[in-house]
Amino acid sequence: LDKLIDKEIRILIIIMIIIYIFFTLNILPSAIARSYINVIYVYILAFTWSFMYALGYFPLSIAAFYGLGGYLAYYLLMIQNRFNIPSMISIMLTVLGVIVASFLISFIIAYSTIRLRGPYFIILTFALGELFRNFFNNIEIVVFGRTGRIFPIRLSELEVVSYLTLLAILSMILWSYIKNSKMGIAIQMIGRDETLAEAMGVNTFRVKMITFMTASTIQTLVGLIMAGYLMYIEPQHVFNPYIAFIAPISALVGGSSSTLGPFIGSIIMIYISEQISFILIRGHLIILGVILVILSVFVKKGVYDYIHIFFTARKVSTSTRA
Repeated sequence: LDKLIDKEIRILIIIMIIIYIFFTLNILPSAIARSYINVIYVYILAFTWSFMYALGYFPLSIAAFYGLGGYLAYYLLMIQNRFNIPSMISIMLTVLGVIVASFLISFIIAYSTIRLRGPYFIILTFALGELFRNFFNNIEIVVFGRTGRIFPIRLSELEVVSYLTLLAILSMILWSYIKNSKMGIAIQMIGRDETLAEAMGVNTFRVKMITFMTASTIQTLVGLIMAGYLMYIEPQHVFNPYIAFIAPISALVGGSSSTLGPFIGSIIMIYISEQISFILIRGHLIILGVILVILSVFVKKGVYDYIHIFFTARKVSTSTRA
């Protein structure tokens, strides 16, 4: 259990529980409450993005699966409403259906793209968001005559924080379990040298497939939860490139190799993003894109990495003096 729930996970769980208590007591200002919801959903996207980054991949398919979660849930709920299925059973079936569907879709996507590397993989995964956006946009125009759907389930701030907190904790524990298993060793080997990993007998294709499918499914569940919170989904919004940019930026700013890093990065980037959007209503995506390029090329460590290095060096220095 100590290996499964390490110090970083414990710290983050405590922080999330304390903030959740603040929500239950309703003592947080509305602006801070909304910002925290943005922080925690971006954190989960950033944290799961780092799964593939550990393999040496730079996926930009986050927006595709985030938006897919909302639309899959909407259509599943609409189909079940026609059969008058009780709401609680309908919600459970919807969540299960979204998980199964996202697993199948991510399997197809991973199988056809995972052999690509570098800019080819980045461009193709980013294009997925645009592909899904145009697909659902055309469906809505043809079938309904307009775009945009009112989501049939309404989640309060407390409910959305509850579900996102639970999903974040389960994601952290799942990734910790993977890292401490044989697959975790394989992921490290592939990240360092994929050719050498294959020579050592690692089934690199299988490891990359499972990692991509796991991350994508969690991102789809985030989209489902946020659709219930926002109560409205539209292709232009849920498949927004902003989501594809803000997640990897947050992971890189905070430190993608740790559990706490993406959380710190999410806090920093949500604040910066909100300030930029106030100043530049239409140009903030360009700035985020530039930041993403600079970080991916020049920055090798995040804020948490430098904090960890500082305190480790200080501890060694203190013990040496003693």
